[in-house]
Amino acid sequence: MIPSAFRPGSVFCLPEGWCSRPAHRCLRSIWLAALEAVWSFAILAAGPAEGTAQITVAPYAIRVTSDVDSIRYVKKPRASSPCGIVRITWEDERFSGGCAGTLVRTYSFADPCDSIQTVQQYIGLQDHAKPVLHGLPETELLRRPALADWPDLPVVTATDNSGEPVEVHVATVSTDYGLERTWTAEDACGNVAFFRQQIIRGP
Repeated sequence: MIPSAFRPGSVFCLPEGWCSRPAHRCLRSIWLAALEAVWSFAILAAGPAEGTAQITVAPYAIRVTSDVDSIRYVKKPRASSPCGIVRITWEDERFSGGCAGTLVRTYSFADPCDSIQTVQQYIGLQDHAKPVLHGLPETELLRRPALADWPDLPVVTATDNSGEPVEVHVATVSTDYGLERTWTAEDACGNVAFFRQQIIRGP
């Protein structure tokens, strides 16, 4: 705030005993006081200086866990700046660790004054969903005439919500009544997809 002595329309009065000093010292003191007041006013009017570190990141959980299907719900850090609204962006990088891996998320904060702040969060991934089998037979029970050939073995694949490849294993066993085919797929977290087909030969 500008001292009242330097506001427009104000009458400036020297303190008692001021001009007992030599005249040039009086004028120099008055000039320095006026310059300081004008400089203070300029700083207040300009606001925070551009390019200075103004962003403050609130305390947040650095290490968390999340299901791979719920990563979008992980609570993000909050940040504020006296310069204005803070924009947030992030990038994810996946590493091994645990059954589904660890996600390293780097948050970047930026305010209107071009201040930038970055922090990281480590998300331990969990997976509770079994893989999905594709290309399975349409029925679990199939009857074939006595002289008919066994149906061809279909090509079955699997996908997992983790995004990692999953192998499909098939087993064919002869039984008293025909054939039994079993397909299984297990992901890195131990979730198993399973399908069994019985093929019965008869009239």
